Amino acid sequence: MEPGSAAVDNRIARWRRGLSNVPVPVPHLAGLGAAVLLGRLGAAHRQTPAAAACGTLLAGSGVLLAAAAWRAARPVDLACPQALVVSGPYRLSRNPMYLAWLLFHAGTGIAAGSDWTALTLPAAALLVHRAIRDEERRLLEEFGSRYAHYAACTPRYLRLCTTPKNPCARDG
Repeated sequence: MEPGSAAVDNRIARWRRGLSNVPVPVPHLAGLGAAVLLGRLGAAHRQTPAAAACGTLLAGSGVLLAAAAWRAARPVDLACPQALVVSGPYRLSRNPMYLAWLLFHAGTGIAAGSDWTALTLPAAALLVHRAIRDEERRLLEEFGSRYAHYAACTPRYLRLCTTPKNPCARDG
């Protein structure tokens, strides 16, 4: 055995464990794939530089959000969690990884000038939303009042407005 190979093996094992913690919503991948394939069947669509830049920014925001959520969730096995993840982007959204996929899907479609994304994105979002509802029921069964409090204080996706008398507001 070469010196350092055990360290490399450990590092690879940690990365594999970490990457297994990233939920890959099949509806978004299927939607992106369908948009690409259907776009190939239609006439070529010329994208404006401004729209391409906006789409790239949106997709990049999704990648950054996913990375931050992954970093926050690293200590927990999301497939069978032993603890709630409530730090990092999970302070602002109960589902930052799914939100990241939504941003990536929308941004990629806009950047590529795919009109088909207007159809595939809502369908994927609806299917993922249904999966999230099932996941939330499991978390409520698993963590009871701790999850109920977290769900009451943290929006499923994003809080679009603030209420002046939020009982869960954090001081400081």
